[in-house]
Amino acid sequence: MAEQKILPFYGHGKGRDYCEFSNFYWHDVPYTFVMPEYALQSWTPKEIQCQFSEKAIMALKASLFDDQETFGLIVESMYPDEAKALGRQVQNFQEDLWSKHLEETAFEVVYQKFNSSKRLRELLLKTGNKLIVEAAPTDHIWGVGLAKSDPRIWDPTQWDGKNVLGRALMQAREKLREAPASQAVPKPEAKRARKSQNGDAEQQILPFYSHRPNLPFCEFSNFYWHDMPYTFVMPEYARQRWTPKEIQCQFSEKAIMAIKASLFDDQETFRLIDKSTSPDDTKALGRKVKNFNTDLWSKHLEQTAFEVVYQKFNSFKHLRELLLKTENKLLVEAAPNDRIWGVGLAKSDPKIWNPKQWNGTNVLGNALMQAREKLRDLPAQPQAEPEAGTEPKRARWRRGDAAEPSQAATEVAPTSLPASAFDCYVVLDFEATCDACDKMQMNPQEKEIIEFPLVLVDAKSLKQVDEFRTYVRPTCHPVLTDFCKELTGIQQEQVADAPLWPDARAMAEAWLEDRMQTLGYKRYVFATCGDWDLKTMLPSQCVTSKEEVPMAFRRWLNVKKLYEQFSGKRKDMLGMLEGLALKHEGHHHSGLDDCRNIARILIALVQRGSVIKEDMLSVRQGGYGQ
Repeated sequence: MAEQKILPFYGHGKGRDYCEFSNFYWHDVPYTFVMPEYALQSWTPKEIQCQFSEKAIMALKASLFDDQETFGLIVESMYPDEAKALGRQVQNFQEDLWSKHLEETAFEVVYQKFNSSKRLRELLLKTGNKLIVEAAPTDHIWGVGLAKSDPRIWDPTQWDGKNVLGRALMQAREKLREAPASQAVPKPEAKRARKSQNGDAEQQILPFYSHRPNLPFCEFSNFYWHDMPYTFVMPEYARQRWTPKEIQCQFSEKAIMAIKASLFDDQETFRLIDKSTSPDDTKALGRKVKNFNTDLWSKHLEQTAFEVVYQKFNSFKHLRELLLKTENKLLVEAAPNDRIWGVGLAKSDPKIWNPKQWNGTNVLGNALMQAREKLRDLPAQPQAEPEAGTEPKRARWRRGDAAEPSQAATEVAPTSLPASAFDCYVVLDFEATCDACDKMQMNPQEKEIIEFPLVLVDAKSLKQVDEFRTYVRPTCHPVLTDFCKELTGIQQEQVADAPLWPDARAMAEAWLEDRMQTLGYKRYVFATCGDWDLKTMLPSQCVTSKEEVPMAFRRWLNVKKLYEQFSGKRKDMLGMLEGLALKHEGHHHSGLDDCRNIARILIALVQRGSVIKEDMLSVRQGGYGQ
């Protein structure tokens, strides 16, 4: 009977049972969270809009400790893990004060969330009187430190955590049950409608921020990634004798920083900017431009912004139409930390609706409106969009344009990256128990995984976007040899306190599922340095644990084969790094460090033209045993 009354849940991926209970769960329509009195400061807004309750928790935390700057970043965060990471950076934090308000915070957040939606309210009430428990294997505060698969989850006396979230859900359930007719918090659409009735000025303002896909007007951001590169013609005022007439851009930040480097006659940085494949890297390069002069840059800043924005929106029919549909609205970049390109205010700040209270010059917003006017005057002038599958024109350097380029400048890196069959690559590199004497002369099935790391690489931006690691407690050889500890850097206490393989695998799979959901990826493939990890080691571990090899782990990209296809030579990880002129980083045979280096190899190969296709993958048939 006791087991029937316990309801364990874990994970926020849609389709999971009770995924709505998670603080990472994404709401299709944002809900209003009213900040509780105990956390208010003089600057704290009365309410914020949330699409996941993790934002409410961390905003409350920042306000409680009077950290206005981090509060603003949390409110503007687009993803739960981003909000959580910001919450860990809150200034003036006091453990005792946070602990004092933790359960109160959990209840406030959970109650307002479930009271904001009839569907959520009914879902929670349908749990009856069950004992709700967050089966989070690595969380001993909000959860109970146990996985759903752990038999101890059914016995509260064996829980290894406080279950703060589960208790808050049950407390909210009781309050909702006692007040069935209580009014739900109004939806943000209604709030915005009432706000707009205050005057025409508010209706005419269109704030935007961020380049995250699927956000309204994400295309306005200079970090927005275009699937097909467009040609940017370098303006006359910024040209030097060596400056090419045009470059290819997949994000307009590249055009801005290329102008900057050319304007100040920094040929070396210009070349690096032209080859860069991510907006962040490009922006960082722009900050290193030599011979920089603030007065000269300020003189050309608005002209630069207009040139960049106009050429971008004139390159694609859908972008032109999007900008023209804003009609005569006042476009404003609601960037809380940018007082030049933006206005130094967040979208959630009430002052965003009053231009007199803006804290910045809104260079990007002004450039967008200026480009809109020119596009409106020239309706028949848009450039034709390239047909799908055609090769974009590439900028070329003329032989006599400049002196001999540096080694960095001569590295092969196509301006437009080859298309990939996948949204992301999941780099994996296990570490296992071993000894100097042929790995202890173990039976192959007694070798056990002791480190399970993953590094996530975005297939479009070719950036390492996230990583995961858990150590794993071995059972056949629970004490690591001195050789193993020296080789891998893994110490006995790290594996002694680690989860067993089934829980470690579940943690990795839950993390990966969460990343796919949060980042909007649909197709991924594992990438390894050789076939040993997934062809030999994982099946051996599964035999030891008496389980099948999970379907997702039965195909992978062997980066060694990709390198051999590129160079004609088959090398190990260190050899591939050397062949690509990349420096080895970290501790060799640390699983996570090896994953990072393998990811760098993979990125370099794709940047140099390697194309990854389905028929290149290694595949393992069968599931259990050999």
